[in-house]
Amino acid sequence: MPMKYLMEMFCDRIAATKIYKWNKFKVSDPYDYFCATIDRNRVHEDTAKVLGFWLEMYKDKWEKETFDYIKEHYKYNLWQDY
Repeated sequence: MPMKYLMEMFCDRIAATKIYKWNKFKVSDPYDYFCATIDRNRVHEDTAKVLGFWLEMYKDKWEKETFDYIKEHYKYNLWQDY
C-alpha cells in the first residue's frame, strides 16, 4: 500500500474515534480499538504493523510528536510501498 494511503488510514481512525467518542475521547482510544478489532481487520500484515506502531505512538506521545515523526520519516516515500 502506498504510504500516502496508510497515512490517510491513520488519520481517519483518529478522526472517527474523536467523532464517535466526542467529549469522552482519550488518546488511547484509537489504539485500543485497533487492538480489539485486529482479528477482524482486513489489512495486510505489514500495513497492520505500521498502523499499530503509529497508533501506539499516538497513544504514548500524543498528536504533535506522532505527526512530526511520520512527516519526518516518510515525507519522501508517499507513493512508495513499504
